[in-house]
Amino acid sequence: MAHDLDGGHEPREPPRRQGSPNGREPGISCLDWQGSCTREVGRRRVKAKTVAAVSAGGVVARKVGGRVQVVLVGNSKRDTWYLPKGGLSPGETVEQAAAREVREETGLDVSIVRPIRAIQYWFYARGARVHKTVHYFLMEPTGGDFSRRDWENDRAGWFDLADALAIMSYENEAEVVREAASMLDGDS
Repeated sequence: MAHDLDGGHEPREPPRRQGSPNGREPGISCLDWQGSCTREVGRRRVKAKTVAAVSAGGVVARKVGGRVQVVLVGNSKRDTWYLPKGGLSPGETVEQAAAREVREETGLDVSIVRPIRAIQYWFYARGARVHKTVHYFLMEPTGGDFSRRDWENDRAGWFDLADALAIMSYENEAEVVREAASMLDGDS
């Protein structure tokens, strides 16, 4: 069993929902989230390359009858619900990418109200350990409709805040939604 620098056992990960984007896949061992990572290849352990990735997305929110509602997108085959987000295109700022990705994944036109925060997580893909940073923005809808969304997600919709938090697949994104709702309450 791997030991950390304090002489204890391998560090425990914080609680997360099943299918979390920072979940480990079988055959991967990491001494810490930011340090050495290996993967099993047959009977050998091979040091995995580490790469950085940046994405951007948003919490599209509105108030209806005094209730906060947010937009979630999802995949029915994986039974997941999450925030719209995606990678930056060459030359794009995180703000431009966030607005574009939200428009593509939801079909809604949006404007950015303000930054919320960035989250970071690790995952393993294509033979590399990926350190991903996702920048989230509070957004308001300005037009469009869900029928215009792209193929990436087979569902999208408005949810009352409590319902959204109950069905969201990733706790780190649920925390971003809570922060966005707090920002909206501060604007009242």
